[in-house]
Amino acid sequence: MVLSPFQKELKDQYTLDIGPTVLISVTQAPLLGILFDAHVLGLCKKASFQLLTLKRLANYLDVHIKLTILQSFIRSNFTYGCHVWYFCSPTLREKVERIQYRGLRYVYCDYDSSHTALLERSGLQSIDLLIQKTILVEIFKCLHKIGAKYLANLFSFGSNSTRSNNVDLVVPRVKSTTYGLHSLRYHGTYLWSHMPIAAKTANSLENFKMALQDFKGVSCKCNLCRFSSQPGM
Repeated sequence: MVLSPFQKELKDQYTLDIGPTVLISVTQAPLLGILFDAHVLGLCKKASFQLLTLKRLANYLDVHIKLTILQSFIRSNFTYGCHVWYFCSPTLREKVERIQYRGLRYVYCDYDSSHTALLERSGLQSIDLLIQKTILVEIFKCLHKIGAKYLANLFSFGSNSTRSNNVDLVVPRVKSTTYGLHSLRYHGTYLWSHMPIAAKTANSLENFKMALQDFKGVSCKCNLCRFSSQPGM
């Protein structure tokens, strides 16, 4: 693989001949078999078509049934493997949140209230907060050796002798934004540092999930997080 730091400036297609093999330049390549932005866009399109079904039935079903449909049929599109595609473009992350917002409007036939108000009314969390909690659960599993083995060494506790409880994680050094700041290892450590102390010191996965209920999510002004916790979408 040949990487160029000037891919945004490359307007023409280049080829590289290596024996009988001809390599053609591209601006993006599949990772784990998928292009993440294209994958998330596909999920959004699928969920949008499903929303049309909910919209057609909005006047014939009660609120409880419509909310169940939203959670199990539509919202579930974004909960499977969400910590993998979480680092897609912020525009797509906003699009995901707007799909849930549209669904809540159909559930309550309320087209005036804000996204925040509808979330409070339904008792649901934003998709962004849900994904953040999913990432934190995976980190807890890694730290306690109960998760996937290939992730076991991705996170580790720090060794700060000035603290009575060693509950903070080692912050990895990064050299870039796309592959550093926007990586699971770095962003996961950032999320962990903002968790309640009760969650950090939990001794079981069940206790950790209970303590995580008090976690309100993290939002910052970087390109990755600027759409988190939007007040009234």
